Amino acid sequence: MKSKQLFFANASLILFLSLSTTALAAITRVIVKDDKQCPPVTTTTLCYTEVDKAIAAAVSGDSIEFQPGTYSIGNITFNTSISLYGTEETAKTILSGNTTGAMLTIDGATSSVSIRKLTLVNANASTGILVRNSSLVEIMNNIFQLGNGSTAIWTTASPSTKISNNTFFLITSGIFSDTNTLGGIYNNIFYQNSNSTAITPTTMDLAVIQNNLFFNGTLGPQIVTDSAMSSWQGNINAPDKDPLFVDSGQSDSTKRDLHLKKTSPCISTGNTSQGLNVVGDITKIDMGAYGGPSADTVPFIVSGLTASATATSPYDITASWSANNAYSVTGYKLYYGTASGNYSGNAPVLVTGTTGSIINVPVSTVSLVAPELYEPEPANEQLTVSWSAVSNATSYKIHWGIASTSEHTADSAASPYVISGLTNGQSYLISVSAVAQPAYHLAVTAYDGAASTTPGISHESAYSTDYTVNVGAAQEGPLSNEKTGYPEVIVPYPDLPNKGCFIATAAYGHYSAPQVQILRNFRDRCLLTNAAGTMFVQWYYTHSPRAARFINENPAIKPMVRAALLPLIGAAFVLTRFSPAATLFILLFLLSLFMGYFLYKRNTAHSGGLH
Repeated sequence: MKSKQLFFANASLILFLSLSTTALAAITRVIVKDDKQCPPVTTTTLCYTEVDKAIAAAVSGDSIEFQPGTYSIGNITFNTSISLYGTEETAKTILSGNTTGAMLTIDGATSSVSIRKLTLVNANASTGILVRNSSLVEIMNNIFQLGNGSTAIWTTASPSTKISNNTFFLITSGIFSDTNTLGGIYNNIFYQNSNSTAITPTTMDLAVIQNNLFFNGTLGPQIVTDSAMSSWQGNINAPDKDPLFVDSGQSDSTKRDLHLKKTSPCISTGNTSQGLNVVGDITKIDMGAYGGPSADTVPFIVSGLTASATATSPYDITASWSANNAYSVTGYKLYYGTASGNYSGNAPVLVTGTTGSIINVPVSTVSLVAPELYEPEPANEQLTVSWSAVSNATSYKIHWGIASTSEHTADSAASPYVISGLTNGQSYLISVSAVAQPAYHLAVTAYDGAASTTPGISHESAYSTDYTVNVGAAQEGPLSNEKTGYPEVIVPYPDLPNKGCFIATAAYGHYSAPQVQILRNFRDRCLLTNAAGTMFVQWYYTHSPRAARFINENPAIKPMVRAALLPLIGAAFVLTRFSPAATLFILLFLLSLFMGYFLYKRNTAHSGGLH
């Protein structure tokens, strides 16, 4: 009995500890632009599309992980010990807002808070990050691009705040503190407006300001920037000490590349007490947002990709692109495949320059079926042609003519297509074929020299914009079914008296319907060629518009009218399509069928009466 009690007690304890461990496990709260990007939800991973909700739900020890994208935020305040960071592409992981005040406020945090690898953009905010009454906050590897009059980082009663490896780009005030000391201001780049101040107050302890570059504006404190002086702390400030960003001139912040070019004074000149680079020279540390142990390892995306293929077999593709001038980039990978965004079937071509070739790519025959051509829709001097989509088709070819569909052709990316410049009332034969243009899709990535030395960490950029290059001749599939169309001026009620049959037009919906054309041909060939027929046509034009108007206003009766017109249409078809002798033979044949049926019915009735 005691052993059983002991068993249940131990089992209960294990269950309790298991539940406690699960409850206390830190949660990574992933923030995405679209919930379709959400990773699988687990007990330790949750997904959000709104930043404020993710931060509000976080508890001590949680992480807020941002996928690349631009996230609009208001004024968010928290005091929880959490970590906010971008996963990759710092310049494309953007917190943006149009509100005044502070974008992010850490107020009363009693344990560590970390904010890293994010870009803060706001034209109106007075402050990017406000740290107030908090014990330990680390702000590192971020980019601040705020409007005039803004302060990137403001600290109040938070002397342990550490600010390292950030890039302050064209802002009015970099760092403002109400105390004379902070946990450290290390390895930052202050790329300032001419009237801006990097650090306030001027009485800030110089011992905590180490290995920063100041370009334009004023420093604030009396920081020593002369390397010859014994009190020098590795800080740099001179008019010729431009940090040499790859591309700082873009007005669009998502296209602005603040990586360092070769010969930048910020390369390998940081304070190594903060750790070492994970890109570039991994025995040193760079200044700015892309230096240090927490830096973004993914190079900036490649732009300007173009390509062309040789005109004849063997087909070679030559591609070129704009250089990624970040000093750490050592090469490129040229990817290719037959589907956009899917390059897994072919090994990439490794390239050190900005031009690469793919030699002797195969071109296979594409299987195409004939599309189904629908009834053409008439309009004034034109026909709108539509058809069913065909798998593997990249475009379509429309064929038309009066005597044959081979007289004219036109290309269309998709259905529908408008054939214009036609003659009203003229019949046109139309067909469509699907076309497949063999093509390859290309993309380029950049990678840096540390890619082979740090397994498990991506040192390759995202794919460039996909580029499509045609290879070989276009392949055309079989022709569709053939349709006949009649361009015409569309009017609310049946057309002018010399144009056709009012009642039939109303019943079939438009003047170019084949049934209406049969009746029109009968009018022209059989009725208007004699006095009696002409008198009937004039009488019909006088009285039928009222009937046609009634049919248009009561569409439910159109099927009945069409059924009633069928015998007349059949007779008109026979009379206009065959010679007089053939017409007489057909009429005699139909008459004999009618007489035979009449005699059969009479004899059947007579026989029934005898019984």
